Order: sequence, then structure tokens, then C-alpha cells
Amino acid sequence: MLVKHLLDSLSILNDLPQGRLLDVGTGGGMPGMIIALCQPERSCVLLDSNGKKIRFLKQFIADLKLDNVIAVQTRVENEDSIDELGQFDVITSRAFASLTDFVDAAQPYMHERSIIAAMKGLVPTDEMEQIKEQYSCKVIELRVPRLDEQRHLLLLQRIQ
Repeated sequence: MLVKHLLDSLSILNDLPQGRLLDVGTGGGMPGMIIALCQPERSCVLLDSNGKKIRFLKQFIADLKLDNVIAVQTRVENEDSIDELGQFDVITSRAFASLTDFVDAAQPYMHERSIIAAMKGLVPTDEMEQIKEQYSCKVIELRVPRLDEQRHLLLLQRIQ
């Protein structure tokens, strides 16, 4: 677990753009909680539809008295949540869905300079082909200590 989840989440810290962050499908808080802990100056919202996971994260946040992160139980496509949470500078996910589904889900939370930061194993070339007209993509190979798997961070920005 330490390598697979924690170190994997830590591996993206230096490549993330600055600004307010939304972690879609956060599950147990990966990578959003790790980012919030390591970058206390960053405002983070952890989003998941699973009430049990969100209750755990809320308790964790309260126990550590963290003031830069909140956990929200909702579906990403919930229009009330979109209106309430607003827009973000960085939208991340570790294991949410296909790249195209993640991009579609992230769009309502984006402003013109937002960055989608998608954590992937293999580079999803076919999925990237489907969005190449709308998004520029920077692929960063991640190095995760003691993990013998391919890991990549895709930084996507809307083409203006």
C-alpha cells in the first residue's frame, strides 16, 4: 500500500501547477489528501460519491485540524455541486475513469487556464487522440520508488 498509493501520489507533487485543486473520485484521499498535507498553502477539495470514504476523510481532516482541504460527498456531474464548488486551477484524478470521461466530467469545474492532471499507468494514446483537437497534452513519466509499473502524469490544457 505504501508504494502503490502513497508514493504514487507523492510522485506528482513537483509537476503540478499552482492553484486551487479538485481531486475527482478521491476514494481514500489519493492524491488529493497527500497534496493537501504536503502543500498546506494550496486549497484542495476532495470529491467522491462514496459516503463512507468521505466520512473517513472528514474525520481525518478534523483530527489533523487541516484548514486547506475539505471533503465533499457528491457525484462529479451533480449540477448543485458544480455551482457550489466553482472553478479550479487544477483538476486531478488517480483512478477515476477513462481519460475522455475524466475530461468530460472536469469541464464544468474549469476556467480558461485550468489544467487537468490525470494520473495513468500506460499512456492512453487512443484516448489522447480523441481529445487532441480540444486539449494540448504534456506527458510526464513518473518515477515511483519500488514500483515496477509504468506511471504517467498527463497535464491537459484547453486549446484556446
